[in-house]
Amino acid sequence: MLLEFQRDVAAFLLHQAPPPAAVGRAPGAAIRFGIYRNNVAGNIAGALSGAYPSLHRALGDAGWRELAAGFAAASPPAEADLHRYGEGFAQHVARALPAPPWLCDLARLDWASSCALHAPDAPALTCQTPVGAMLLEAAPRGGATAPVVLRPHPSLRLLALGHRVRALREALLGEDDADALAASRDVASAGERLAVLRGSGGITVLALAPAAFRLATRLAGGLAVTQALAGEEHRAALKLFLEHGFFSTAEVA
Repeated sequence: MLLEFQRDVAAFLLHQAPPPAAVGRAPGAAIRFGIYRNNVAGNIAGALSGAYPSLHRALGDAGWRELAAGFAAASPPAEADLHRYGEGFAQHVARALPAPPWLCDLARLDWASSCALHAPDAPALTCQTPVGAMLLEAAPRGGATAPVVLRPHPSLRLLALGHRVRALREALLGEDDADALAASRDVASAGERLAVLRGSGGITVLALAPAAFRLATRLAGGLAVTQALAGEEHRAALKLFLEHGFFSTAEVA
């Protein structure tokens, strides 16, 4: 009976079903349950807005709550922590609206930033740590080192996007309509490769050159440093990664 009641409540909250039969006949039940449903819908819309702030601003307030309600009905929260909720919302928007193609890339950047913000804490390898200094000194200059694998920082997200949306997102979050309009003219140009991670100053979004992005992807995927690095260009990229805390630990393979 409890399970049935919970299912009835969920159907009412997310799918506009009638109030649960067990309480639906009580005086004022529909009104009281309606208030509860509105609160749940508001919380879900707020959680999605927190995860997708630039997407929300790009789309505007009109219809945002309806979009959020539609997404919640199709993909309701599976846990109480709403910071983890919202993956796949960009695809829902693309299906529900005649949206421009760059909107999904903007949403992917929003979601990566949200995931980075709420990722677990972990130490970061830097150029000053013994392991980081050793790697910079020994590779790729032929130094004899054991195969070392770098483990990415929990907040690191690497994105290969088809549209240039980083500047647009910054303008949207800055709430400057003129800057946003100017940045929107550039989104259709060649795509960009980004690294998103959380540092001591908050979320950092770095644009990476194609070679640096490939290197970061290989290292984050578990390829040993001595196998991944080749030449001074890669050494400079590794230095950049260590300066920004891309990796948290190093292990001998």
